[in-house]
Amino acid sequence: MTKEEKAAKAQTDALIDQLLAKSGITREAVLGEGGLIAQLTKRVVERALAGE
Repeated sequence: MTKEEKAAKAQTDALIDQLLAKSGITREAVLGEGGLIAQLTKRVVERALAGE
């Protein structure tokens, strides 16, 4: 793993930690309806479609 890849991974991990701290770390908070994964999926799809 290159230095840049390690830095990107550290940034990603820090962002994930922030999101979990904000939403909570329970199963429902992460995987439930309206949970973190659902919110992230929605936002990613919206951003992708807006770029077309």
